[in-house]
Amino acid sequence: MALKRRTKAELAERRSRHRRGKSNLQKAKDRPGSKYWRAKADVLWGQLIRKKNGGCCIYCGEPATDSHHLIGRDVGHLRHDLNNGIPLCRHHHRLNSRVSAHGSPTAFNQWLLEQHPELWRWVQEHKHELGKPDYRAAHDALKAALDGTPHA
Repeated sequence: MALKRRTKAELAERRSRHRRGKSNLQKAKDRPGSKYWRAKADVLWGQLIRKKNGGCCIYCGEPATDSHHLIGRDVGHLRHDLNNGIPLCRHHHRLNSRVSAHGSPTAFNQWLLEQHPELWRWVQEHKHELGKPDYRAAHDALKAALDGTPHA
């Protein structure tokens, strides 16, 4: 019994029948809380935060190279809130052992309380909030803010 040779079209048809459902990328795009949307929103959030304060570090006035979350990124529903970020230079974000957001958080928090009490109050009011992140909606809102268009 001889084996039947299949044409390229038949082989392509057979392969397409074996594909079931959507690709992993499409599945990620369909989930508003996916890493795909989180990563895209992270980039936009960072760009918008670095534009605050005229693009300068809120501590020293040097060009802002970093965006710092006042409430940690693990609080997903506040991760992309524009009130939850300040522009910092690399020195005051991580490197300075005397006053930096990550290098000496206690001193940095004291400075924030004294110099920017409105930001300190916002952190105190929101740090214990619970909520479910919708990174796709955050991405769309941040994109609209970056483009200067109103977001519904």
